[in-house]
Amino acid sequence: KGDQKGAGKGAATPPSQPPRPIAPRGVAPPNKPPGADGPPVPSSAAGKGGAAGKGSTAKGGGAGSWDSSGGGKWGSSAGSSGGQWGSSGGNKWGNEGDKSSWGWGGNKQQQQPVKVTPPGSQQPKWKQETDPRQVEAQRKKQEEDTRRSENAAAIVVRKVIQRMRVVQPEKFDDLRTELEKTLHEQLEKMGSMAEKVQKEAEKELLEAQSRIDALNEKRAEQERVKLEEEAKRKVEDEKIAKLKKDVDTLSLDAGEKLDYATAARTRLEEALKDEDNHAQILKTSTALAELVEVLDKACAALATALATNYADEGLSPEGLKRLKQELRPLQAKHSEYKGTLAKLAKAADEVKGRESRRAAAIEQEEKQKARFDKYDKSKNGHLTKADLTRFAKEEFGFTPEATLIDRVINKLSDGKKGVTYERFRRARQIIAIERSVIKERERVAEKARVQAAFEAAKEKLNALFTEADAALAEAGTAATAAEEGTRPLLHKTAAKLSAAELREHATKASDEVDKSNAALENAKSLASTAEKAMEDMKAADAESMEEEFAKFKKQLSEDFAGRMKKLKARVDRCSATAKSSLAKVMRKEFAETETLRYKLVQALGSWAMENSIGADELHAKLADGGKLTSEKFVAVAKEALEAAGETFGDEASAVCAQLFKRATGDEDSMSSEQLDEVLAMTYTAVKTTMFTEGEKVDSKARRRLEDGETVRGIGLPRKCKDTGLTRVMCRALKDDLEGWVTVEGNKGTLFLDPCKRYLVSLKETVITKDLAVSSETVRKLAKDELLEVLEFPTKEPTCSVMRIKAKVFSDNAEGWISVANSNGQNFLGPC
Repeated sequence: KGDQKGAGKGAATPPSQPPRPIAPRGVAPPNKPPGADGPPVPSSAAGKGGAAGKGSTAKGGGAGSWDSSGGGKWGSSAGSSGGQWGSSGGNKWGNEGDKSSWGWGGNKQQQQPVKVTPPGSQQPKWKQETDPRQVEAQRKKQEEDTRRSENAAAIVVRKVIQRMRVVQPEKFDDLRTELEKTLHEQLEKMGSMAEKVQKEAEKELLEAQSRIDALNEKRAEQERVKLEEEAKRKVEDEKIAKLKKDVDTLSLDAGEKLDYATAARTRLEEALKDEDNHAQILKTSTALAELVEVLDKACAALATALATNYADEGLSPEGLKRLKQELRPLQAKHSEYKGTLAKLAKAADEVKGRESRRAAAIEQEEKQKARFDKYDKSKNGHLTKADLTRFAKEEFGFTPEATLIDRVINKLSDGKKGVTYERFRRARQIIAIERSVIKERERVAEKARVQAAFEAAKEKLNALFTEADAALAEAGTAATAAEEGTRPLLHKTAAKLSAAELREHATKASDEVDKSNAALENAKSLASTAEKAMEDMKAADAESMEEEFAKFKKQLSEDFAGRMKKLKARVDRCSATAKSSLAKVMRKEFAETETLRYKLVQALGSWAMENSIGADELHAKLADGGKLTSEKFVAVAKEALEAAGETFGDEASAVCAQLFKRATGDEDSMSSEQLDEVLAMTYTAVKTTMFTEGEKVDSKARRRLEDGETVRGIGLPRKCKDTGLTRVMCRALKDDLEGWVTVEGNKGTLFLDPCKRYLVSLKETVITKDLAVSSETVRKLAKDELLEVLEFPTKEPTCSVMRIKAKVFSDNAEGWISVANSNGQNFLGPC
């Protein structure tokens, strides 16, 4: 029950602690411990997390029933516990300890309780005096009493220190005086704790002084900011008052002008009572309209002021809000002014418009009367036939027929005397209508005449372009034929055709393009002749339509030129396709020729090996004692290729004949040197291998052939039956070393790759005179130009770029060209 009443933070009892000792049955604790003087002291809490109460416990200790510093019936203080009578040594109901809820423990080790004899069973006095345990217990009790007394005094001081932590600046001096006084009064009572508590007081006093100083500075800063805000507010209020005053002035000005306008409206209403006084009404309405205009400007100025964004005036958001509230009544007035202004403007416009129309009608009536009097020659109020005829001539510019005048007189005359003023308006309308009818007839007739002349001139112009149109139609027919001829040359279709088929279609398309271009030139010449002939042509009897005639001539020329331009574009596309196809034909022929040449070299090598024919005897064997003609060359090639398992058809025969023609030119037979040139192959090493002295692979090695090195074949490749290796006698271009090198392994591994004799430019570059890239430029090499290699790749010493010497097919220009740049971007590629 005591724990439930007095337990504070940290008062929970750990389960591992032993239960609290219970007082012996029949023994009641005294009202105060033995040896204590004075009345019982109310219980209080002390220690870390402790709480006061009868029998209370805490982690750091709590007060007992009769002592504020510790020790009670079951109470414990910081680090100690009292017994039944507050003994420090512990007894049957209390034990000393640092952290025990009931006084157990001590330096985190449980101590055995010290037995103390209860008051009811005290030993005899002579035993007490001579018993050392009693003496020791009495000494400890006195020490505990002293410690409790010191703790009580320290608590008194610490309470004041604790208040110092939350003191406000207004009460700081009084609390400091109270702390000094309390320290002075409790200094001796605190005993050994006096120095420690005094340091705590000094420390807290310094911290409180710092906190108070900071709080005072904060308050001073707040006061300064408050004064600055008040000053800003004052300045802002002055600005708001000035701005409002300016708007008030505009509002008063608009109100004053509104009063003037209202007064003018009142005067207009008075003038309207006399409807015959048109001059006064018109004058008053005009004055009102002018005042309304002035009022409108004043209202516009007020609206501009009210709609102005005053943020540029340096006002804060709160100031803008207050200014807006100040101007709200003026906005209401402005709305009222605008409503009244609209009403006044409407009234002024209605009256002024009505009176203006009335004045115009009166003026018109006066003019009409003056006109009637002018033509009333007899001055009897009637217009006769002669008067009406003269009126029609002078007013409408035409001489009316007698039937028209008779019809007017018969219809409008009063007693055959003539037309009176009252019917003069109607007579004028009849004459005006008749004049309009006559004018319309003349206009229609003139238009028909001019249109006929215009159409005749147009027919003449169209006749000039008849021959040109016929030539243009012929060119269109040729262009259509050219398009049909180029259709097989398109990418997808051309890929399936041989070089011979491509050449046939490209030649046909090129012929159609030439025909179309010739027809176009003829049409252009005829059109030029027609344009010169029509420059001086005019539309006869149609001067009024010269502008339209000029437009027609321009349109006719532009139409013909447009049709010719479209047709020219079609022909140009066909021409470009034919030219590119011819270039593709050449590339394809070169590729097919090189492929067949490589196969022929391989096949002739095997054929010569089987027939034991040397390279120097090959030409004589092929010529068979005579000339090596094209027919013999094709026949030998067919025999060798078929023996090697290759198919030799008409296309291969044509390619073989093309190879013969390219080697011999216009000659009808091939020399031994020309045959050697056809069969000579240049290779690039694609895999490292060895130069050997003999044909056999195990013969003495001369040196290693590095990857990328170029060699020139001297003889024909030979395939060894025993090893299955294909080897050839070569000369290294790097050092002119001669020896045997493996072309292809027995499992198809390629060591030497044939160099392409024909290349195509992939990007625009330049042709130089010498190997050095800095040498003289021969000319620029355009994209897709075809080249024949004269000298195979050589490294340029200054920049390590591979370059070849080649001849351009288009103009036979020769020079050195870079295969690729230093970044690896290729300029040349195979056909």
